[in-house]
Amino acid sequence: MSLQRFCHFSADLIRKLGIRHTTAYRFNQFLREPQPDDIRTTVGGTPIIKPPKPTLTGVEESRDPDEWKAVLDLLPNPIVPLPPKHESYPTPSGWFPPQVPSAVEKYRVRRTRFHNFPIYKLTLNGGNRHFTAVHKVQGDIWAFDNDLRKFLTEITGKKIYTRVNEVCCKIWVRGLHLDEVAKFMATKGF
Repeated sequence: MSLQRFCHFSADLIRKLGIRHTTAYRFNQFLREPQPDDIRTTVGGTPIIKPPKPTLTGVEESRDPDEWKAVLDLLPNPIVPLPPKHESYPTPSGWFPPQVPSAVEKYRVRRTRFHNFPIYKLTLNGGNRHFTAVHKVQGDIWAFDNDLRKFLTEITGKKIYTRVNEVCCKIWVRGLHLDEVAKFMATKGF
C-alpha cells in the first residue's frame, strides 16, 4: 500500500469515527516516530499514538494581598485619571476643561478618554485626499454640521464640503482643518 493511499484510508477511517483534527495533525499521528513515553491506543484496529499529557510546572499562586500590592504597582492603571486642577486656563499646553452643558444646547461633542477634542486627520488614496474627522457628536448633528461649515467658510473664505454619518455620530470635513475645527469647538465650550 502506498503512503498516499494509506493517508487517504486513515483519514476516511478517522472521519467515520468522528475524531476531528486538522489533516496535518491526523497524518502526523500516523507517520511520526513513536517516542518512549507515548500512549499507544488503537481505533478500529488502526494504531494511534497520543503524546503524553503535559506536566504542571509546580508554581503556586499566591493569594496574599501584601504580595499582590507589589504586582499591582507594576501594572498600568486601567483608568485614565482625571486631569489635575490648575490655577488658570488655558494651561501652557492650551488645554482647558469643558464647560458644563446647558439645557439650551442643540448639540455637544464629548471629549476623548484622554480629555482631548475628538478631531482626527484622515488621509486616503495614497496621500492624495485629506479629511478632518470629528467624532462623538451628540444631539442635533445637522445643526452642528451647519454651524461648523459657516465657521470654516468665514475663516477660509472657501466653500466647505462635509459628510455627516448620523449612525456613528461623525462628521468628515474635506481638507485639513484641524486647528480651525479645534478653535470652533473651543468657542462652543466643548
